[in-house]
Amino acid sequence: MNQNSCAFTGHRPKSFPWKYNEAAPECILLKDVLNAQIIKLADRGVTEFLSGMALGVDLWSAQIVLGLQEKYPAIRLHCILPCEGQEAKWPAAAQEQYHAILKQASNVVYVSRKYTSNCMLERNHYLVDHASILLAGYNGTQRSGTGATVRYAQKQGREIFIIVPVSRTITHLPNEIRNKLQEGRGQSMTGHCPYCGNAILSKHSNFCFECGRQLREIPLEDAAVIAPEEERHKPMPVREKVVFIQSGIVGQHSE
Repeated sequence: MNQNSCAFTGHRPKSFPWKYNEAAPECILLKDVLNAQIIKLADRGVTEFLSGMALGVDLWSAQIVLGLQEKYPAIRLHCILPCEGQEAKWPAAAQEQYHAILKQASNVVYVSRKYTSNCMLERNHYLVDHASILLAGYNGTQRSGTGATVRYAQKQGREIFIIVPVSRTITHLPNEIRNKLQEGRGQSMTGHCPYCGNAILSKHSNFCFECGRQLREIPLEDAAVIAPEEERHKPMPVREKVVFIQSGIVGQHSE
């Protein structure tokens, strides 16, 4: 795993309110947030970006990386494909966009030459296994490929940025916090906030620690010590310091 690498994951357009209308203001704003976050990663020294090249967040992120290469000549795009022909049933314009990105990528990896029932999952695991950071466009839906990828990244102790597509709020989960949560009390930290997509809530939590929303009924004996609602909705700060463990780069395959 390269410590200066980031993988992308995110929902397909059908999961968004604007569907496939990329001219929708909400879609344009989401792309702007993705662009700003990728710039921040490039500024801190991330040079390797991995995209699974699915419709939606994957393709948008790949395009953003290519568009930033003039300003950041050291950054590279790696396209990690589940199989050959994943784009075969896409609209013609999307297929053209897909092939144009592949031609400009520094690296193209096929997890499987032919489609199998597990090739999408294997692609998602490859992305996490070969990156130290996961940038996810995730709406909190657990029964989704994006949700499964975020949970896998959590188990692997990756640093995670979650952008909620509609609200465009960002949750930053440094890997040093993940490591602490995986020890002792943290083993019971499960579930996602249905409001902001936060992925490390305790099953006993009354509120989301990130956005402050109430998650369950509060026992009467606890009601007197609960903070006022206007205070609960103030996002809590997250420490930015991240400690990486030096590691080598896993061999990459080129096409």
